[in-house]
Amino acid sequence: MPTQSLPTRSLSTEPLSTGSVSIQLDRPWCPCADQRWSAHHDRLLRVETDLDELLELLELAVTWTELDYSDAAVVPPERWTDFALTHPWSDPDRMERLFGLVADIALRPAEGGAPRGTDILELLAGGR
Repeated sequence: MPTQSLPTRSLSTEPLSTGSVSIQLDRPWCPCADQRWSAHHDRLLRVETDLDELLELLELAVTWTELDYSDAAVVPPERWTDFALTHPWSDPDRMERLFGLVADIALRPAEGGAPRGTDILELLAGGR
């Protein structure tokens, strides 16, 4: 069975290993893996190339504190930054920024105010 070595890193507060991990490519693997979330997981993988999926993710982030998603089959925003860090992307830095931004939007307290529209526009335009 073919394997691929992936670097490991995390934004969590837990200690990090500096090694790499080998995974079997014929088995699904992801630190946010949960059978309930498989369809949403696959949709998140498409945000880099599919603007409709990106818009869906932005809508989910903006409405996360307003609607009850407790029974929804979605990867929760607490796992979005690690999701970005553990999947291959054509532009990993941009995806790390994107998932960091949408996680911040979703997890921001309601009284904290909305994200600046310019941040979202700059990200979509590919600016730094």
